[in-house]
Amino acid sequence: MASRDLVGYDYIAAGIGLKGAQQAREYRHRHDDYPKPVNPGQRSPLFRRVDADRYIDAHRKAGAPENPTPEPIKIDLTKLVDFSYFADALQISLKTAYKYGTPTSGQYIHGFPEPVTPAGVRTPLFNKLEADVFIAGRRAAAENQKGRVRAAAIGTTALAAAQEIYRLLGREVNLEDRGQLQEVLFGDLGLPSTSTTSRGPSVATAALVKLQETNPHPVLHQLLVYRGAITPEVE
Repeated sequence: MASRDLVGYDYIAAGIGLKGAQQAREYRHRHDDYPKPVNPGQRSPLFRRVDADRYIDAHRKAGAPENPTPEPIKIDLTKLVDFSYFADALQISLKTAYKYGTPTSGQYIHGFPEPVTPAGVRTPLFNKLEADVFIAGRRAAAENQKGRVRAAAIGTTALAAAQEIYRLLGREVNLEDRGQLQEVLFGDLGLPSTSTTSRGPSVATAALVKLQETNPHPVLHQLLVYRGAITPEVE
């Protein structure tokens, strides 16, 4: 994705006619139509330029330039993934992954993440966190068909659970990576293993449910919410 496809607060500020990026940041709380960032939770949010232009057109002040020049954007590709990421994680062909994510396809799956790239881009990119939530839901649904766990709900609940895990750990981890989960749960947090496989301590949902019952931990709780194995606590 070219840098011109994404913009930051400076671009919105220049387009509307504000003094700087800080004012543009404050405008998030003023208007319901403020563009959504493609990298939520990051210190320097990025927005699709087409969304920013739509917002600017609706709120431009008198005398503001009609065609602001976007500042160069450094895209953190570690936060974005393409269709091959879904194909590898779900062990399906790339062609099938495209069909899952194409609304006009007969195999389209409701809830597939929306691409953050503008329409028409040859290689659409997706928010990695949203992709991981979708993948977790598909895996949980497959497990449910075998009678092990119920299907996970894909949406804001799982996203919030993942973000809470990152906050508790103080860093991001790949919640779909067995090795990273083993390192976090049984290494960093020092939790005991309830069962062991040939690849180390089990991180299967059933094993983690049992572990949470005997050794409750907030990270483990949020991981089970993320997987859809338990419901989030209502405060």
